[in-house]
Amino acid sequence: MNSRSVKPPKRGREHNIDQGVALLGEALEDLVRQGLVRAPEDAFEVLSRRLVDAQAGGLAGWIQAAATNDPAVRVAALGRVQLLVDAWRQRDALSPGLHADVRAAVGIALREAEVVAHGDHVRDTWIVLGRARDVDLYRRLEVTRTWLRGTDLGRTALELRFQPLGNARPWPPKPARPGPADPSGPPAPLPALEVGATFEGTLAFWPSAFPQRALIHERGPATPWSGTRLPGRDGIDAALAELGRILADAPLHERCCVVLGDVRVTLDRPSRAAPDTGTVIDGDLALPWRTPHALELLATTGGAPFDLVAEWDGECLRPLALQTEEGFGPLGDAADRAQGGGPDGR
Repeated sequence: MNSRSVKPPKRGREHNIDQGVALLGEALEDLVRQGLVRAPEDAFEVLSRRLVDAQAGGLAGWIQAAATNDPAVRVAALGRVQLLVDAWRQRDALSPGLHADVRAAVGIALREAEVVAHGDHVRDTWIVLGRARDVDLYRRLEVTRTWLRGTDLGRTALELRFQPLGNARPWPPKPARPGPADPSGPPAPLPALEVGATFEGTLAFWPSAFPQRALIHERGPATPWSGTRLPGRDGIDAALAELGRILADAPLHERCCVVLGDVRVTLDRPSRAAPDTGTVIDGDLALPWRTPHALELLATTGGAPFDLVAEWDGECLRPLALQTEEGFGPLGDAADRAQGGGPDGR
């Protein structure tokens, strides 16, 4: 992480968050005494509103993940909330990277201009590995996550975009219509980056214990990926080892991108009411997956081994793109969405 200092926001907001975290800590203790399983769902809605009032919108999203009737999910979500609460209380004793992760998780994010000025800049040839879109109903946001990987350095990057619900536009945006250049105006927008595009450029990374979120600072023309093996592809055992290292360095990261090579998939449970689930198989190892595009996944791969790009959320894989003998491309519609109220998954 770049050692250049970033000027923190005014202490007034931190004081408000301190008060919100204190109220949350007391509420969590009450919930434990009363029984987490018996806690009404509206209790978490009340806590979320209080945290929003305390200017801790990110932490409010973490609380919303506990508003479920599944006891196991609720307990796990509240355990992660307690981890963040404890980290916030001890933030001044943390390393600079973890300190940045904690601030981002509670909702204090650096502006893009600050990231360009103070973040790590990495130049490489980048490939757009995959894209996922979710709807955050609580914060009324549409979240688009685009995963990239450097073909030379092997660095993985996550580009996040947010749109208010009701005002969301298709992403990637359509290229601007050609027209006469205006030297006095802003530069014309570059064509949108589709999954499978490669470009040479510079990315600026947000400070973190494991820098992952980035913005595209500079980029050249995009060309289609023409390789037969995706950069960084590996087996399930190596991927899990890498995910373990990421979690050890940055325990507040919620999603990571994996590229699994020469795997096969099986379908566990076809369903019209929920995304289908299945298993990714690599020799004797297996990981669960979940996607609404199960039939496309099975039909495209045909039982043969292939390379899979997927998000890992700590419990299962979300397939995003495939590399088969026919080439590389996204799975399903680029506008694929899943409703949720949790954090954005830096």
